[in-house]
Amino acid sequence: MSSTGEVATFGLTVEEAFLKSINSTHIKFPRKTIMVSGVAENDVEGLVDLCQDCVGMGYDIIATEKLGDALTAKKIRCNRVSTTEAQDMLERKEADYLISIPSSNTRDRAYEAGDHYILRRRAVDYSIPVTTELEIARMLVRALAGTESFTMHAYDELPHSMGA
Repeated sequence: MSSTGEVATFGLTVEEAFLKSINSTHIKFPRKTIMVSGVAENDVEGLVDLCQDCVGMGYDIIATEKLGDALTAKKIRCNRVSTTEAQDMLERKEADYLISIPSSNTRDRAYEAGDHYILRRRAVDYSIPVTTELEIARMLVRALAGTESFTMHAYDELPHSMGA
């Protein structure tokens, strides 16, 4: 479920340029609720910090089992659900965005080929944006936290200092 292609954007900061790139592909930014899922230990650790930042920005977090347990242990507010419940929630469009980091661990292969794949597929089927790379998710959250607004210009409309 990866796409190929490139988007070139310019901004006053890397975060602004990143958001412009996302915006130019017509991906909607999360408004209120972000669903997050991951099972590999290193991904779960990274997602805990990411979810804490999201909660700090006022987002509601829906987390699947392993991540939900880790968030609860750190006293980070979330709605812990099973992967199957999460799939149904996406069908009902109860989340604005899905961050689902696939595991490359052999022991997780059945989960990744089954329920976790279906979770990502359900988001695509119901036009809910999906991020599947932890570093991209971190950049998204950092950009949402640090950018209040931006303007869109065609390349030839850029200020001279950015253009040539």
